Amino acid sequence: KRHAAARALGDLAATAFQTSHWANDHDAVRCEFNMDYFLRDMPRRSMNGVISPRVTIDSLGKAHRAQLFRYLHDRLAPSSVQAILSVDPKYGRLKELLESVEFFLTVERRILQRKQDSSLQTIEDVATGHGLVAHLLAAQYYPHLQVTSSDIVRRDSWNAWSMAFANAGCPTPQFRLCDAQHIKLTNTTLLVCVHGCDDVNKIILDKAKVANAPWISMPCCLKATNYIDMQTSKGSRSSWTPLTDDMRYIFLCGALARQFDATAVDIIDSRITARSIV
Repeated sequence: KRHAAARALGDLAATAFQTSHWANDHDAVRCEFNMDYFLRDMPRRSMNGVISPRVTIDSLGKAHRAQLFRYLHDRLAPSSVQAILSVDPKYGRLKELLESVEFFLTVERRILQRKQDSSLQTIEDVATGHGLVAHLLAAQYYPHLQVTSSDIVRRDSWNAWSMAFANAGCPTPQFRLCDAQHIKLTNTTLLVCVHGCDDVNKIILDKAKVANAPWISMPCCLKATNYIDMQTSKGSRSSWTPLTDDMRYIFLCGALARQFDATAVDIIDSRITARSIV
């Protein structure tokens, strides 16, 4: 029965693939997606082994494109897949796509765990950047949850994703032009943030703590003085010397989790991003 179900899923994905403009004659779309196999021959950054940000969806060969379609088909709503397939190619960076989908899936799992909690009304995506996470959330949860996307600048990539999702018939998030200091949260708002740099993460988590708002963050640059007392812990700059960059990141994520009473920790594949703790 398991093999029959797997074949049926493969046939379903293959049919959808052949009707998309990504269509080709490769049978990889029939196989269950495997991240190890998919990333095996992918160009990487030499310093940390992460997918090169220069790899675009358009640059993928037949097999990788078929596998990527299967990855999206099995995880996202058909309209979201259609939007991703149709985005302006120059904004279809593979690293950003995988990073955003993996983070979205983490948020989705946490929302499902709170499904008995009917108090949640809005999702606020702070420091939204290219905005793909916010668009995936809006496509999945509107009108049950209103999604707002905020940043200090509205990027061309945000507009490109918004157009792609709208053309696919998906609801799109509202964009708010403001910095993290001016975000207003209540306990009915889920705060999400992907790679908020420098002080942004600290500012919004302080606001979430005051408002008793749930939050999900994948930190990027973490300033040590925001999360540990450098004086009482003898944490001079030289004290960090024995730590690698990865060790420092893990250590500070732990300090952040303790300071803001995190109730769960997730991680996405560190080959997608070096800053992978959620």
